[in-house]
Amino acid sequence: MDLPSKVLFSLCALSFAAQAQPVFVEGVSLDEGWYDSNKKSKWNWKARPTGYYYPDVWPDDVSMCWAHAATNVLQWWQDGQASAYVPPAAPNGASDTANPFYAAIPGTLGQQLVNDPLYVQQLAIFKDIAKNWGNTAGTVKQAYNWYFNGGHVEAFGGTLNNANSGGYYSTLGLVMNPDGVTSSLFTSYTFNDNFTRDVIIDTLTEYIDNDYGTTLRVIGAAGGHAITMWGYEMSNDEFFVYLTDSDDYQHALIKQKVIFADDNYAYLTACDGDAAVYTDEWTTSINGVQQTFQGIMLSEAQAFMAPSLTVPEPTTATLSLLALAALAARRRRK
Repeated sequence: MDLPSKVLFSLCALSFAAQAQPVFVEGVSLDEGWYDSNKKSKWNWKARPTGYYYPDVWPDDVSMCWAHAATNVLQWWQDGQASAYVPPAAPNGASDTANPFYAAIPGTLGQQLVNDPLYVQQLAIFKDIAKNWGNTAGTVKQAYNWYFNGGHVEAFGGTLNNANSGGYYSTLGLVMNPDGVTSSLFTSYTFNDNFTRDVIIDTLTEYIDNDYGTTLRVIGAAGGHAITMWGYEMSNDEFFVYLTDSDDYQHALIKQKVIFADDNYAYLTACDGDAAVYTDEWTTSINGVQQTFQGIMLSEAQAFMAPSLTVPEPTTATLSLLALAALAARRRRK
């Protein structure tokens, strides 16, 4: 199911390589296992392929970053912790850009669009979301709840156009509460000026160490945005995160430094020597010194708690899905 991957190494990833090793969720490394479902791509052929979004009147997906971030996590989970049994009806792997839903335009690259991540990196899970949801703002928790249980939770945002969709793992009974915090499927922390550097770092590292599918909500001049976090690194008392972003016009794992302001807010910024991925300008006090930098504010960390699935033995098989009761006891990597 894995799609081809290409990593664009940052300068800071190289400079710190000898001093620290990154820690990733299960099945992920610098060059494989992660996903980067894109909502913005640099189209360099004759025309945008029809059917890339549904319905195809969308000039570009501008509001579904939440769906892309959740798609990355869900596909990673299905590759690993759910690989023992994925329901036949559940979308899985790369989307088909040629048949039957997508139609290749004569003179374009056609089916090769799936196989070359520098053009389009799309997943069947996102195609399924795009067919059933409106191109409106929402949250990753809405995507998770819909994918598992079906339906729409009002408090989670988004516009569900097809009420009879989703629910691929409904037999697990992992229903999400409207607060999105107490569910056995999902938890989150919203960062504010009460969160110290240590609490923020502990939260992010705990999610990754526990192999939770992790997404981040960030805030910039254009408003809120959702991205996927795959790992972290500590080096010389500095903290870095490894991300994929549906808005960065590339298929790449990117490394960002997390900086902590004196007011207890945290920001993602480029590593030394790298071009800025997030170009909003901020001015704040860091270690008592007023500084101006480019980046984006970290607002929330969200964890999909990735239940492992198994299939009953054939002697008792009903092919019903079971969730192992070890969500809180997952092995922590040191």
